[in-house]
Amino acid sequence: MTNNGTIGVAFIGAGIVAEMHGRGLAATPGARLVGVYDPELPRAKKIARKFGGRVFKTLDELLHDESVHAACVLT
Repeated sequence: MTNNGTIGVAFIGAGIVAEMHGRGLAATPGARLVGVYDPELPRAKKIARKFGGRVFKTLDELLHDESVHAACVLT
């Protein structure tokens, strides 16, 4: 959790389910999308553009980012 009480969430997977989770996360006070990882980079870019956050190029990069407090596995 950040100093302002916001939980940083990352998505692992950027398909149809990520769209649904993105809408839910956007409507959740105290949470924000930090970023998205998907092996298919264009899919990750689409979700990040739509809901915010960055694109992680590798899963390892996502897992070591200190702003990620929780991850949704959406594969």
